[in-house]
Amino acid sequence: MSTTSLAVQPLPVHARSGCGTLESPWTGWEDQLEAPSASGPVEFTFEAGCWGVSRPIRLHGGTVLRPDPTGTGRPWFLPLEEMDAIFRIDGAHLVTLTGLCFHGRGGKSRHGLFVRAGTRLQVDGCRFGDFAHPDGAALRICGESEDRYVRGVVIQSCHFVNGTVGVRLDSHLSDLLVTDNRFDEFRGPCVQVDPHDHWVDYGLIFVKNRVTASGKDRVGPMFLVGPGAEGIRIADNDLSGPDSSDAPAQEEWSAIEVRGGGPRSRRRVEVLSNRLVGVAGPAVSARQCGPGFLLAGNHITACGTAESAALELTACHGVLVEDNEIEEPIGAAIRTVDCAVSRVNANEIRGLAESNSPRGGAGGVVVKGRGTRRLRITDNRISGLRAPGVLVERGTGIRVVGNEVHDCGEGIRVSGGRNLLVVGNDCRDNGGGGIRVDEPVIRGLVALNYAILNGPVDLEVLGQRISCDRNKVDQAGTIPGESPLDRSADMV
Repeated sequence: MSTTSLAVQPLPVHARSGCGTLESPWTGWEDQLEAPSASGPVEFTFEAGCWGVSRPIRLHGGTVLRPDPTGTGRPWFLPLEEMDAIFRIDGAHLVTLTGLCFHGRGGKSRHGLFVRAGTRLQVDGCRFGDFAHPDGAALRICGESEDRYVRGVVIQSCHFVNGTVGVRLDSHLSDLLVTDNRFDEFRGPCVQVDPHDHWVDYGLIFVKNRVTASGKDRVGPMFLVGPGAEGIRIADNDLSGPDSSDAPAQEEWSAIEVRGGGPRSRRRVEVLSNRLVGVAGPAVSARQCGPGFLLAGNHITACGTAESAALELTACHGVLVEDNEIEEPIGAAIRTVDCAVSRVNANEIRGLAESNSPRGGAGGVVVKGRGTRRLRITDNRISGLRAPGVLVERGTGIRVVGNEVHDCGEGIRVSGGRNLLVVGNDCRDNGGGGIRVDEPVIRGLVALNYAILNGPVDLEVLGQRISCDRNKVDQAGTIPGESPLDRSADMV
C-alpha cells in the first residue's frame, strides 16, 4: 500500500481573530479549507498554536494539511462547541493530514476525524487526545454503502492518548494499514472493528503498534474484532497492561478479543508474533471463530486471572493455536471450551523459574466442554506449573500426542471423555503423577508414552475399554492389558 505524495504549492491559513492560545484560539479560518479548488490539489499550512473549530470542517479531494515548515511547534485543533467531528471526509480522494494535533476536550467533539466515503487517505504523524465521548472515537472510518465506500487508508506514526476508542472501523471499507502508532490509556479498544451485521473482508493490517493500558476502569478489550469481520492481520505489536495488580480491575478484559462468525467464516483472521504483557484478563480471547483463524508465534507474559486463561478459545471450529510462548500464566495457559476440529500445537508454556516462589498456573492446556470433539494437542512443551500440564475434562476424539510435560502438578490428566488417544508423550518429575486416566473415560489408546520420576504413580489407567501398549514407566498403578516388562523404564 503506497502513501500519498502531492507536489503542490503551500498555502498558509490565516485566522480573523484570536491569539492562538488555549484561552484565545484562532477563529474564523474554516472557510478557507471548505472552498473547493478548481486548480487541483491544495496544501494548507498552519502556524503552531491553537486553532478553534466552531463546526465540522469538510475536506475536499486533493487536500493536504500540515504544519508550517518554516516554523517550530505544531498546530492544535480544538472544538469550540459541541460537535460530531473536527474534520470530515465525505466522498473525497487523495487527502493527507500530517503532523497535526487534535484535542477532543474530554468528549466535546465526538470524533477527531470522521471518514464517510473516500479513497487513498493518509494520516501521518498526528496526535489525537481526550476524545472521551462514550459513543465516539478519535478516528472513525465508516463507508456509507457499497457504492460509497472507503478504501486505501494509511494511519502511521500517530499518537492516540486518553479517551474511549482510538480507531473505530465500521462497514463498507477495505485496504487499511495501521502501523507504527502509539495508543496510550484508552478505556475501550484502541482499535474496534465492527461491521454492523455485514460480512466484511477488511484487508486490515495492524502491525508494529504499541498499546498500553494501565487503568483499572476499562470498558472493553484493547483490540476488538466483531462478528463478521475478516481479512485481518494483527502482527508484531506490543500490548501491555498494568504494571501492578495490587488494585483489582472492575472487570476482566482481554488484550485482543475476536468474535468470529462461526464455521462459515473461512477467510483469515491472524494474530501473529505479538508481545502481550501483564494483562488483567486473557491475552487473546476468541469466540466462535472458524477455519482461517490463526493464533501463532505470540509471546505472552503474566496474563490471565484465576478464572481466565492466557489464551481463551470458546466454541471455535477448525482453528490453529501454534508456536506461542506463554510465561508465568496467572491461571491456565491455554483453555478450549466446546472447540471442534482444532489443533493446539508446538506451544511452550513455562511457570515460575524460582524454586522458592509459589507456583501459579491452573493448567497448561485445559480442555473443557461437552461439545469438544476431534481436538489435537500435539508437541507442546510445558513446565513449572502447580496444576496438570494437560488436563482433559470432557470431549470426544481427543488426541494428546508428543507433548513434553516436566515439573508440573501432574503430567497429563484425563478426567472424562470418549475415544481418547494418548501417544508418545514424555512426562517427568511431576509431583502429582505422570499420566492418569480416570474412570469416566470410555474407549481409548494409551501407548508409547515415557513417564518416569513422577509422584505417586507414573501411569494409571482406570477408564473403560482403554488399551495400553508399550509405555515406559517406573511406578505403575492400574494398567489394563499391559505386561510387567512393558512397565520398566530399563526397557527403553
